[in-house]
Amino acid sequence: MLPAFVDSAARVTTYFKRLGQRIQEEWLPVHYDPRQLPAVAERALREDAPHASIQPHDVSNWFLATASRPSQPNADTNFGQPPIAVYYHDHFYIEILVWLDGTTDIHQHSFDGAFCVLGGSSIHSTYRFHECARTSERVLLGDVEHLHSELLQPGDVRAIASGSSFIHSLFHLDRPSMSVVVSTGHTTSTPVVAALISAPMQIQAFELFDVISPVVSFVLLPWTNWRA
Repeated sequence: MLPAFVDSAARVTTYFKRLGQRIQEEWLPVHYDPRQLPAVAERALREDAPHASIQPHDVSNWFLATASRPSQPNADTNFGQPPIAVYYHDHFYIEILVWLDGTTDIHQHSFDGAFCVLGGSSIHSTYRFHECARTSERVLLGDVEHLHSELLQPGDVRAIASGSSFIHSLFHLDRPSMSVVVSTGHTTSTPVVAALISAPMQIQAFELFDVISPVVSFVLLPWTNWRA
């Protein structure tokens, strides 16, 4: 491998080892209480922002160069296109989420943690859910109230609290976009929020990215087009 390629991949390993060890050390005094991780992770990501140490092309190089990767807890999910775990601990893990599509559904999380934009930019919106009916233990119906929207750019960090106290969506302005997520895994068994929203029907154009593996898409992306 070319030295520049190896150095690029090594930056990813070095950064996430440093970030993961810091989170572990600062979370340990509260006995890994999941409710305390959002504040710990948010502070760590703000004070040691990913985009100050690595760039999206470094992640691509790391993905190609690293034969032994950490455990991949979300490899079989669509939470990221793809989700790439870069640090794993018994009580939490750190993932890089690559997003090829423009938007995520309005959703809440069953884990605690924080996320930080690494590449691209996104419109981040938060909501409040007003329950009207419960069809089962895990499915609720109701109305969604929009609270706030903001532009997130590289270095911007938001804490994630499990459950309905943090309901949000992201519209990614750049394709691809990339974020770093610190997560406890599944902290709580939260209901799935479902809502009927009056909106014009959206018809999406058929694209090659829709039919090939997200991992292949990730490798083929023109990383030089990223905006820092």
